[in-house]
Amino acid sequence: NNGRDFSGSIYHSVKPGLEGAINIAWNSGNNATQFGIGAKYNLDNDASIRAKVNSQLQIGLGYQQKLRD
Repeated sequence: NNGRDFSGSIYHSVKPGLEGAINIAWNSGNNATQFGIGAKYNLDNDASIRAKVNSQLQIGLGYQQKLRD
């Protein structure tokens, strides 16, 4: 990348059970900017949902459930 790619990210725990993050990237060679934003919400101690979207309008959704100990 010859030092042309720059990126940064921020993570924040909003409150217990809710987390969010953002990622930004920039290429000085072609002046392209990309970003993504996501969040995770704990429904209870055994289940959570996640969602994310990026600058190309790709969407990701997830559900996680603990089945047993």
